[in-house]
Amino acid sequence: MLVVNASSVWHDVPSLKHDSHRDISTGARRCAALERMALSRAQFNVTFSFSDATRLRRLHSAHSTMISVIDHPACARKLKPIPNRWLLIGNWTRAENCEGAQDFLLTCAELLKEIKNETSLPAIFHIAGYGSDAFITEIIKQHPELKNIQIIVSSYYQNITDFTEMALLAPLSRGAGIKLKTIEAWAAGIPVIGTAQAFSGLPKSIWHHGGLRVSSITEMARLCILPSSYNRLSRDIDKLNAIAAYEAYQTAIRSSDHISALEKKLREQSTI
Repeated sequence: MLVVNASSVWHDVPSLKHDSHRDISTGARRCAALERMALSRAQFNVTFSFSDATRLRRLHSAHSTMISVIDHPACARKLKPIPNRWLLIGNWTRAENCEGAQDFLLTCAELLKEIKNETSLPAIFHIAGYGSDAFITEIIKQHPELKNIQIIVSSYYQNITDFTEMALLAPLSRGAGIKLKTIEAWAAGIPVIGTAQAFSGLPKSIWHHGGLRVSSITEMARLCILPSSYNRLSRDIDKLNAIAAYEAYQTAIRSSDHISALEKKLREQSTI
């Protein structure tokens, strides 16, 4: 959250942060108190997340205007996805990205031991984004068993539409706010498979078009590695429509802007 000239820009609402590894309820209450203080000094609030806007309204009785994290038209990739290739994108200097990806890859390495005698299409994981080379080098040094996994690294890429992986994987276990990479993938026609945090800030009416939500990082690994699970996953991905998810997101943002303007007008009229 950033306060500038009596305006608050809420990248995320701290009291909504989630962490599956630890209890942060006490911290959430303290954050809520700080939020009230910030809101008392702000005349205007901007949010990126539907959940954040709802939280500010219900908990703090604060109106906010929602803006889109991406506002360009959808442009579906032209390249045909390659079976059992998976994409992970992020800033790999950020702990929440690294922790989830490391847990995921280590679980995949364990599962590979179970199917070593089975004939199956090997999974290939493409780790892309800033710091990806250093991240992979370091975790392989710490966990040599990861050498058994096929990993491709791209520390730089020009456009997300250039990737040929089946879907973007988002094995996140903590955080809050809306996830830029989820929206960016949808805008390129790439479906997203993720934990709940991959779709945070988005209502199901939007993410169900282009996203498959898993209960845990372990479940995600099983879907990608175990042959029987992969076959089911492949069919589920074929049913997703990432472009529809992106368009639903943009429609909802425009609708919220209309509602926000209407609410503001009604408040102004009530003070006359």
